[in-house]
Amino acid sequence: MNRLETVQPGRGPRARLAILYGSGLLLVAALLSFSEPPVQSLIGTELYEFRHLFIFSLAGLTILELTALIGRTVIRRRSLYYLIAAVAVAGLAYGQQLLELTHGGGEPDWRLATRNWIGALAVLTLSAGLDRSLRREHGWLRGSPRKVIAGISVLVLLFILRPLIPVGLAYAGRDGAFPVLVDLTASWQRPFLELRDSELYTGVPPDEWREAPHKEVAMVMFRPGAGGSVIINEPFRDWRDYGEVRLPVYVDGPRPITLDLRFEDKRTPDHEQDRYAGQFILEPGAHVVVVPFAEYHQGPAERHLRIARMRRIVISASGPPELFRIFVGRMRLAGTQPD
Repeated sequence: MNRLETVQPGRGPRARLAILYGSGLLLVAALLSFSEPPVQSLIGTELYEFRHLFIFSLAGLTILELTALIGRTVIRRRSLYYLIAAVAVAGLAYGQQLLELTHGGGEPDWRLATRNWIGALAVLTLSAGLDRSLRREHGWLRGSPRKVIAGISVLVLLFILRPLIPVGLAYAGRDGAFPVLVDLTASWQRPFLELRDSELYTGVPPDEWREAPHKEVAMVMFRPGAGGSVIINEPFRDWRDYGEVRLPVYVDGPRPITLDLRFEDKRTPDHEQDRYAGQFILEPGAHVVVVPFAEYHQGPAERHLRIARMRRIVISASGPPELFRIFVGRMRLAGTQPD
């Protein structure tokens, strides 16, 4: 009896053209996204350090599909497409460093070029492990070898991109701690902090603070005079369901201090003091600073804070002419939004 066999078609020019257009668009998007360093974005700053790796990886995939589309009548073996893409990416990685030497006036960083090339090469080998056409061309790629190549490629990428892991954990800690906005004792908070004329330590609260909110609190040491501050970038940005901000503070010393709190949203220009800035004169001892929703919702520039898009909190203090310190608990949102 005759039997009809179904032949699965290979990936044709239309599919390759679609992949080419997709990788090309991603490449253009990457070039536009990394045209300049991001402003006050922790994840954006870290990704910017890897911008060339992402760009060269997308360029390698684009060259791969372009070669497959244009040169398929001359180059019959798909494995050669990958070789051409790998060589082209090496030229981009090391050529970029040569441009730094000839036009940028800087010193080439060959180690960085090698990292970028290996990372882009790992993306190409991962693509090769998932490429059915390549498996049909080379039978030994079927089964375990394909999985091993894909696994090694993923491990190489994870090793190169490992600085992004603590950043991801910081964002996860921030989101998990909400409605706590500032936790100056937890490790997840540290990447978001900037210290200006101040020092930050973690320890037990003073014995005199009988109603200390936690067994471990932050101690902020300010230099003499005004200007010392702790800046918290990228707090959890949506505050709409709460009615007030609460901050436990213990002033250590014989003299009162002036504590300033400033909240900024995404629309606040860096050069303008166009946001809520509360000033509190605190005597020595324990306090709970409360900022009602109505106060931080309305800024001094006659516009409402966009409390669904908050971007920064600034805690600053001025006090006696000598070194002074305060103990700070967790700043958190509380209450409910007024009608």
